[in-house]
Amino acid sequence: MIRLRGLLLSAGSLLGLAASAVAAMPPVLDRVPDNALVVFAAPSADAIHKDLTALMTAVEFPFPIPEVNDLLSMLGVTGGIDTSKSIALVVFAPKKDPIGDAAKKVGDAVKDAAQKAADDMGADPADEDEDVARSPDQVVLLLPISKYEDLLTNFGTKPGAAGSIDEIAMPDGNEGFLKDVGGGYAALSDDKELLAKFEAKSGASALKGKLGKGGETVADTSGMVAIVNVDAIRPMWPELKKDIEKAIKDGTAELPMGDEANPFNNEAVIWFLDSAMRDGRAIVGGMKPGSKGFNLDLAITFTEGSYMGKIFEGGGKSSDLLTKLPAGAYIMAGAIDTTSKGLRQFFRDFSAKSTKPGEEPMMSLKTLEASEGSSFVMGLPKGGVFGGLMTGMLQFNKTADGAAFLKATKEEMTRLGGKVQQGMTVQSTYVENGAKVDDIDVDVWDMKLTPDDSNQMAAQGLGMIFGPSGGPNGYLAKTDGGVYMTYSKNSELMGQAFKLAKGTGENLSSDKMIAQVSAVLPGNRMGEFYIGTKGVMDLVLPFAAMAGVQVPADKIPENLPPIGGAISTHSGSAHFAIFVPAPVIKTVIEIGMAFQQQMDGGMGGQPEPAPAGGKGESGQPRF
Repeated sequence: MIRLRGLLLSAGSLLGLAASAVAAMPPVLDRVPDNALVVFAAPSADAIHKDLTALMTAVEFPFPIPEVNDLLSMLGVTGGIDTSKSIALVVFAPKKDPIGDAAKKVGDAVKDAAQKAADDMGADPADEDEDVARSPDQVVLLLPISKYEDLLTNFGTKPGAAGSIDEIAMPDGNEGFLKDVGGGYAALSDDKELLAKFEAKSGASALKGKLGKGGETVADTSGMVAIVNVDAIRPMWPELKKDIEKAIKDGTAELPMGDEANPFNNEAVIWFLDSAMRDGRAIVGGMKPGSKGFNLDLAITFTEGSYMGKIFEGGGKSSDLLTKLPAGAYIMAGAIDTTSKGLRQFFRDFSAKSTKPGEEPMMSLKTLEASEGSSFVMGLPKGGVFGGLMTGMLQFNKTADGAAFLKATKEEMTRLGGKVQQGMTVQSTYVENGAKVDDIDVDVWDMKLTPDDSNQMAAQGLGMIFGPSGGPNGYLAKTDGGVYMTYSKNSELMGQAFKLAKGTGENLSSDKMIAQVSAVLPGNRMGEFYIGTKGVMDLVLPFAAMAGVQVPADKIPENLPPIGGAISTHSGSAHFAIFVPAPVIKTVIEIGMAFQQQMDGGMGGQPEPAPAGGKGESGQPRF
C-alpha cells in the first residue's frame, strides 16, 4: 500500500516528464473549474516520455530515462492508471484563512502538492504527528484511470456505492479520499469536503476561455502546462503584495545599497504590478523537450482593450531590425520593435511615475519618441574578457528623422553631464562631426563615469564593461532609415555598418545558426534576443585556461547555435519564449564533465577520442 502523498509525488513525476511536443491542449483542462487558483497539466505521460528520451538521446546524456510504469511501480502504483491520457493537479484558494496569510497558504498548498511529498516519502515516524496535525491542502489530483477498482487496489480498498467518496486507509494513520468522476477519470484529495464539491464535468470549465491566444498557443504546444488564474488571485492581491514587499525588504536589507535595492520603493513598480493584476486574466507557463532542444514559454493574457492589453495588440517586426547589423562572431544580439502605441504610452507613463515631483527623469524619452525600434549586436572585444565587453557593440536605431534622433541624443547627454547617477558622477561631451570614418563625418560622444569612494567595486566593473576608457563612448552617424551608434571609438565596426547601409556585406539575420533558432521561436515578434554561445565560450574559456582549467578543443563545435528568446504579441497576450538548442546542452554537459574530470585529478579516465567526420563535426544530431 502507498501513502496519499506518495501518489501525489507520482503525479508530480508524470508532470515533471511532461514537456513534449504534443500539439494539443491537455483535454483534462476541460474538466477544471474556473475558480481554480493554479493548475498543472500534462497531455500524455507516454508521449512525453518519448520526447524527453529524444532530447536525452540528442545530447548523449549517459543515463536512461525511467519508463513511466517503472516510476509508478517504485511508488507502489501497479495498476489502474492510464498513462496515455492527460493528467492535472488543481490547487484552490485556501479556505477560512485570514486574508493576510493568503500568500503563505497558497504557497504551502502548491509546495505540499508538488514537493513535500518527497520529504514525506522518507519521513521518520517522529515527523508523522506534525503531518497529521496539518490542515488539509486545497488540492485535487485528476487521475486518468483504466479501471477505478484497480486504482483502489493500490490502497488495499474496494469501491463503495456509485458516486460515493472512498476513504483510503494509510498505514501511517493519514487518510485520503478518492471518487470516480466518470469519463475515465478519478479525483484524489486529502480534503473530503473539497472533493465532494468537485464535479469535474466535461465541458463545464470556463478556465480555458481565460487563456487568450497567447495562452492557448503555449498550452497547445507544451508538454507540461502551469496555469495561474489571475481572476482568482485578484481578491488576495492587496495582502499578497504586502507579503511580497516585506520579503523583498528583508532580503535586500543586507545588500550594500540597502533599501534602495527594493523595487517596491519605486511608485512606478507598484503601479505596474497593480495594473497587471487589474487587467490580467491568466498566466500560462509551458515547457517541452525534443530532439532539437528545450523550449520554455510563458504567456500573460490581459483583457482585450484594457491598458495592459493594448501594449500587446497588433504585431511586431523585430526580425527586420536584425538585417541592419553586420554578421560575425558575437556575444549577444537583439532587437525590439517600439511601434506599438500601447507600448510607447506605457514607457511614457512608467517614466512619469518613476520621477518624484520637482525632479528630472533619470532618462529622457526624446530618443524613444524619435525612433521606431532598435537592434544591437555585442561583438567579441579585441582585448578579450578584460578588453571591455561593450567595445564591440553596435546599435541601430530605426527612425524616419535621423536629425531629430541625433539632436535628442545630444540633449540627453548634455543634460546628464555633471549629475550623480547610482553613486557615480557623470561627465559627458558630444561633438558634432567630430571624426571621420571611411571619409564620412560622424558625431563623437563620450561619458566618463567616476564612482564615489564608497562604490569602488563599481570601478572594477566599469573596466570590465567599457575597457580602459572608464565609460561608454563612440560614434553616431545617420544612414537611410536610421542612426548607427557604437559604444567605443571603433572605426572598423562603424565601417561595417556603413557597408550594410550601402547594400554590401552580410547582415546578422543571414547567420544560419540564428536562422535555425529563429524558426523555432514564435512569430509576430515585438522583441527577440540571441546569446551567442560560441562567442561566449571563445571569450570565457581562455580566461578559464589562465586559471588552469583546460577544455579540449574537440568538445566545442565550430558551428554552435545560439540560445534564443522572443516576446510575441497575440491580441492582448504577451508570449515570452526561450529556446535552448540540443547541441548547446550537449556541449555544456561535455564541458562540465571535462571540468569535473580535471577537478578530480583526471580520475575519470582518458579523454574520449574525437568523433569521426572530420573538422567541424561535433557528434551532435544535425540541427
